[in-house]
Amino acid sequence: MACPALRLDGALAARGPVYAYEFADRTSPPFASLRNLHTDFDFGATHVNEVQYLFKHFGLATPLNAEQRVLSRQMVQYWGSFVRGGVPRADGQPAMPDRTGAVLSLRTASAGGNTLSTTVAHEHRCDLWDSVS
Repeated sequence: MACPALRLDGALAARGPVYAYEFADRTSPPFASLRNLHTDFDFGATHVNEVQYLFKHFGLATPLNAEQRVLSRQMVQYWGSFVRGGVPRADGQPAMPDRTGAVLSLRTASAGGNTLSTTVAHEHRCDLWDSVS
């Protein structure tokens, strides 16, 4: 998901600010539909896992630990300020960049906290994926 999203960011940036984030909490609970699977597979920070940090997904409570609840509150602040004023911000947290190439990586404090990254394309091997698409 990261590489196509970064390409789309680049295309949209010509029309206005583009705010990009990467949900990077590799310890997040599995998505609601996967919680009852009996597997030791490490799903990590999968696509749509951040939804449960923002909403009561499928009406189910999400089993977030204390650090994840803090991250959840920060994410709600980012999304809420974007809805209210057009710019995503959270108290005491880095600004979400409005330029192509920079991404806000959302992590729990013990995993480094929320940080700005310019290496997401490299980390996800976008050059490789772009060459085969």
